[in-house]
This record gives sequence, structure tokens and C-alpha cells, in this order.
Amino acid sequence: MSIPRLEKKHICWNITSRCNANCLFCFRNDHIKELSVYQNSIILENLMCGGIQQVAWTGGEALLYDGLVELLKQAYDGGIISGVITNGKALTPEKMEQIIPFIDSVGISLDSTKASTNLEIGRGCEQYEQVSSVVSHIRNCFPNTIIQLNTLVSKLNISDIQDIIPFLVKNRINYWKLFRFSALRGMAITNSNLFAISDYEFSEFQKTINSELNKSQFESNRVDIVDTQGFENDYYLIQPNGELVATRNGKDVVLGNLLKQNIQYLLKMDGYSV
Repeated sequence: MSIPRLEKKHICWNITSRCNANCLFCFRNDHIKELSVYQNSIILENLMCGGIQQVAWTGGEALLYDGLVELLKQAYDGGIISGVITNGKALTPEKMEQIIPFIDSVGISLDSTKASTNLEIGRGCEQYEQVSSVVSHIRNCFPNTIIQLNTLVSKLNISDIQDIIPFLVKNRINYWKLFRFSALRGMAITNSNLFAISDYEFSEFQKTINSELNKSQFESNRVDIVDTQGFENDYYLIQPNGELVATRNGKDVVLGNLLKQNIQYLLKMDGYSV
């Protein structure tokens, strides 16, 4: 039997566990100490030598990591396609000038257009205005940059989400990814009762969103609605301490540490090749 190739999964690198928001659904491990820029450059070299071609940089809030620009440039020079995932709060015009030359896409979080809902979720009441400002600046100054909007699907915002569709059309958003809430780790486990939705509720939500999309000018083939198993099937995770993690049946499994072990070996042991 042949070993499946890594194209079926992506590398998501939690470069830091620090964040500038207090989202009550967050599943980051906020107790993990981050590595130095030098140590992360070694891991990045490991990825490049191992044939990895695409990395999503996140956290925490990736933009809070002081050496991010240096690492993005190293990845760019090494032929890796990078995307930065952010809540947008630290994505100032100055920061855009620094990172956008070295990345392919920006993923920005928007869970509701309502201030009250964003406040209840923990993103802050100004999240919609902040995201609107960031997206507008990218569209005006960096028109070739791919923008993906990332939206949580949960009990607190499920009735608001269809109101985001006009924003997608107006701002020429390239892709919309919607994630069903999953109690993977951290605050997500603690606050699961506030956010979790049933299979029936998720199924009905999908019908509603698809119906609204059909009425809009936003093509459905640019929308990805991810159920909880998508967290397990879509990517490998690099923790801030360099650990390579896969999720199995809702639990994290540490495969090894990329500071010390070759990524090709770890992936092969997990049943994938690069």
C-alpha cells in the first residue's frame, strides 16, 4: 500500500501562545513557552529541507511574535507559501508593509457584525469595525493579497452569521471559512456549554447559509464549512515549543519535537510522506 502524501494536510504553526484578545472559545495552550527566533529558524529549515511547501502562521496572535517578519522572509526565500492568521487587532498599516511582501494570504477572524455578540464571545465590541478597517486598507494598498475570513459557528453567534455575507461581497473577500466550535483544549473546554451546538443545529445552519449564499453574489465554491472532524483531518500543528501535534479523536497527540527530529521521519511514522 502506498503512503498518502502530505497534500491532504497543512502545517499550522502556533508561533506564540500570547494573544491580545480574550476569546472565551479559544483552544490555544497559553502555558507553552515560545522559542527564540534562532530556534524557530532551525525548525523552519527543517520544514524546508523536508519538502513542506505551505505554512499557516498563527498563535495566540502571530503578529505579537517579535521575529515573525524575519521568519516570514526566510520562508519566502526558501520557497514556502505563507499565510498569516490574525484577529486583526495588531495588523496596522505599518505591520502590513512589513509582512505582506513575504506572504500569499491573510486570514482574519470575524464572527459577527454585531458589537454585542463580539463582546460576549470575547473578541471585543469593536471587532467588526477593526476588521472592516484592516480589510479596506489591504484592498486599497495590497489588492493582490488573498483575504480569507474565518468565522466561528457557535451557540452565541449562529443566528448572526448570515449577516456577514454582504461584507464578503462588498470587500471582495476571496474565501470564507466557517468552523464549528470544537472543545479541543484550553478555554474551549472550560466554556463548552456556552458555545457547543448539536449536530442538528449545525446541519440546519449549513442549509440556511447555503440558501443565503445562493441569493448573494458570493460564489459557494469559495466557502468552506468545517465540522469538528476537520480539525483532525486538515492539518498538523506546530506548538510554540516546537512540538509537532496531530489531533486524534478530539485529543492532541505529540509526534515529536522539530528542534530535534526530522519532519519527514515524524510524518512517515504518522502515515504520511512529503
